Amino acid sequence: MKILTICPSLNRPNMLKEMVDSFDATITTDNTLIVVDDPITPTECFNKVLLDNSNYDFYHLTNDDVIYKTKGWDDLLSRKGKICYGNDTIQGDALCTFPMIDGDIVRCLGWLQLPTLKKYCGDVVWMELGRRLNCLKYVPDVEIEHRHFVNGKRENDDPNFWGTYGYDKEAFLEWFTTSAVFDTEAIRRYMKW
Repeated sequence: MKILTICPSLNRPNMLKEMVDSFDATITTDNTLIVVDDPITPTECFNKVLLDNSNYDFYHLTNDDVIYKTKGWDDLLSRKGKICYGNDTIQGDALCTFPMIDGDIVRCLGWLQLPTLKKYCGDVVWMELGRRLNCLKYVPDVEIEHRHFVNGKRENDDPNFWGTYGYDKEAFLEWFTTSAVFDTEAIRRYMKW
């Protein structure tokens, strides 16, 4: 089993080091971490890395502001035919943050983050697809702490957070009302569900 973990990061070297240290200390499988510090959007980062790395069994999307707390989290979240996620210590089961996605699902869509997004709402897209396909699995024993400014774990270093979030929320709603049904059916056919 081969996992590819992708992390966009820009101008947070101390947080990135802490994330990488926690990642290295807790992985128990063949799990490759690629960090991209190119000033492109996180969506472009995830999808660009996928283009050159399309043969993995599972894909895990992460951020530089997380701390991996659970030893073997990567093994616990790797489930064939599933979109799995753990407890981010903010949302719990309410949001599919830092998902682990079956590689076949990713290959069917051809993207790791909905291309019309810039930075946010990717977790909402994966959660919606997982619900529609009945393949979403929350693993509460896996703790991947999200050190976000909303829970006071770091400063807000994105001066345009609300503007970008608003843009991405609209992009999500557009996908939800127009293309989500087609992506869902494409995955069903591809996976033979």
